[in-house]
Amino acid sequence: MRSLPQYLFALVLCLTIGLSAIAQAPTGDRFMQQGAQQYQTGQIEAAIGSWQEARTLYQQEKSPAGEAIALTNLGAAYLRLEQYRPAIAPLEALLPLARSLQDTKTEAQALGNLGIAYKALGNYGKSVQAHRQAGKLMRSRSDLQGLGQVLANLGNTFEALGDYDSAIVSYQQSLRLARQVGDRLGESSAQSNLGAVLASTEQYDLAIAALKNSLAISQAIGSKTEQAGALINLGSIYQGRGDRPQAIQSYEQSLTLARRLKSRELEAQALGSLALVYEDGKDFDRAIDLHRQSQAIAQTLSNPELQARSLNNLGHALLSAGKLPAAAAQLRAAVQLLDTLRPDLSDTYRVSIFDTQVHTYNLLQQILIADNQ
Repeated sequence: MRSLPQYLFALVLCLTIGLSAIAQAPTGDRFMQQGAQQYQTGQIEAAIGSWQEARTLYQQEKSPAGEAIALTNLGAAYLRLEQYRPAIAPLEALLPLARSLQDTKTEAQALGNLGIAYKALGNYGKSVQAHRQAGKLMRSRSDLQGLGQVLANLGNTFEALGDYDSAIVSYQQSLRLARQVGDRLGESSAQSNLGAVLASTEQYDLAIAALKNSLAISQAIGSKTEQAGALINLGSIYQGRGDRPQAIQSYEQSLTLARRLKSRELEAQALGSLALVYEDGKDFDRAIDLHRQSQAIAQTLSNPELQARSLNNLGHALLSAGKLPAAAAQLRAAVQLLDTLRPDLSDTYRVSIFDTQVHTYNLLQQILIADNQ
């Protein structure tokens, strides 16, 4: 079961710029407007190039407010592309600028986006810290919708650390705030995340209810991202209960949505989930093929936890098919990635996160014993 972050996209796509200013020689405003038009037509990489140029010009024009807008958009655009490592630099550069402008809204959103990027990169300690700082600023601004989003993202990080009790509390608080302010997207996201972590703690009836609520809301408001996430998690519960046809249907629907959204992370999760169902049905060749597709996508992302999980699942399928050396190679690669996720954590979190990873180590040990190593 995997929860999905609710991004704090603080893109500024409408600028009040006079026609004479746009027509003049290159200014930061001109490139900001160009980037906005490119972003709205789906040319996100082109928009990034325009906003990078805008930032340079704003620096030359000594316009910190303009530079802050450019950095805000750059960080959010990189997150949209699931390019988490490049998102860090503009977001970290944005923080002191926002503070110098006394712009607490931009500072809070930058911290929230940084928390998402840190979590995806496996830097969980920094992620928790950034989300807590963002939440404190949201509270000081009485921004209940923003606070709900931050709590959802904080819950994602707690869940990755294996701290399910804290994750549940964060998701419940996020859900309460979303309902309070009438944020239907936030409500759907909180229900989906809550359902995922409840399933991880084997509270299946509550999990199914939450996920079905999330799916109904996301369908009503047309949020395909939330639909895809809820379907993956529902499929996992159906699979656990032995309802393979229903699980396959949920996963295939999620895969279709993920590809339509061009979300590589969701696509990798859906493919890996489908593979697990076929592995349960002893169709090892099909399972291995799907796991390889999932792993190939995961390799293109800078998310070590997702990469390690895809390697673990491929290793398990290879082991089930009796291909011990190939399975060991995948699991060794998974272990190397998992080892990068524990530095700088407290002792408590080192234990809790290892509890979420121990299956991979046990699988590798099982293979080595079987192969007399």
